[in-house]
Amino acid sequence: MNIDSRSNYKKVVMIGPSLKSKGGIASVVCAYRDAGLFQSWPVLYLNSHVEGSKAQKAITVIVALATFIKMLVLGQVKLLHIHVPRRTAFWRKSLFIGLAYIFRCPVLVHLHSGGFPDFYWKECGTLKQRIVRFILNRADRIIVLSSQWWDLLEGITANTRLVKIPNFMDVNNLPVKSLPDRNSVLFLGRLNKEKGFFDLLEVVASIRKKFPGVKLICGGEGDRREVGDCINRLEIFDNVELLGWVEGAEKEALFQKATIFILPSYYEGLPMVVIEAMSRLIPVIATNVGGVPDIIENGRNGIMVEVGDVSAMAGAIESLLDNEAQRIKIAEAGRNTVFECFSAQHTLPKLERLYEEFGVKPFLLSNRLVTSH
Repeated sequence: MNIDSRSNYKKVVMIGPSLKSKGGIASVVCAYRDAGLFQSWPVLYLNSHVEGSKAQKAITVIVALATFIKMLVLGQVKLLHIHVPRRTAFWRKSLFIGLAYIFRCPVLVHLHSGGFPDFYWKECGTLKQRIVRFILNRADRIIVLSSQWWDLLEGITANTRLVKIPNFMDVNNLPVKSLPDRNSVLFLGRLNKEKGFFDLLEVVASIRKKFPGVKLICGGEGDRREVGDCINRLEIFDNVELLGWVEGAEKEALFQKATIFILPSYYEGLPMVVIEAMSRLIPVIATNVGGVPDIIENGRNGIMVEVGDVSAMAGAIESLLDNEAQRIKIAEAGRNTVFECFSAQHTLPKLERLYEEFGVKPFLLSNRLVTSH
């Protein structure tokens, strides 16, 4: 078929943050894009959020809403696939979901935040809880990242149309792992309590007694004053390096140099950064939250510790720094897990089949399907 006839297809409107945004959802959508989803299927991506001023953020939402309304009125939307976090972003996304319901457009609500239950139970009053339930109950499918979500959503929604589609990454052409720096522990994420960052600083203060040269490399942003005060209190100035937000080649360079990767979060969905680290032959330590148990089998392809257990984290890091053979064994098992369970070839067909359930047709090029099942 002529590629120009793609414009005649009704669209899957996918809504999420700008692909240049900081955070896991942008990484997930970039993985879909890079795997060819946008080229193989009639997907139109609308930004609902950008990094920048309040004015820029407001304009972005208004433009996206106007575009979506126009498409709904003209009958150009086959399906809404919307990436949903929590808090302010949830209410912003609810505007698009409400419009889709009004126009009787099928909706896939793709839940990402491991903190969503706490958002519902602890941060929403009675009225807001009713709105959340209404949105989730009406969804044609709720896409969840891990099997734990069945339990997490109990009491929040009566909707049983849940589909598990984990995050994934492109495992083709991964860089060859270079020789890591000695005793280098990498953390990538927000420098805040929810990500367990301050627990991690306590860990560094503990393990520097045995490994005085240990270096915690941090790629992320947070309250610099609060972070600085904690580092000063613990007297670990020489053991912590704060780089700010990192991406692209700079992020890849950090992966290449890391001896260990750690994510001590209190909440997670299915953390892309864990999958990325494992794919690069880095042994991973992570807390037992969200979808982490779907990725890590404790002691085989990574190490899992309980939330806030500083002693266990310190012990895990020390054991890996002490034992190169164990690091290599865990790292190799981790990479195999990514190839077998979290690659585009394993995961993308699940979303494609879901699209097909709602009558979405893939593009045909040279009389053959671009995607494979």
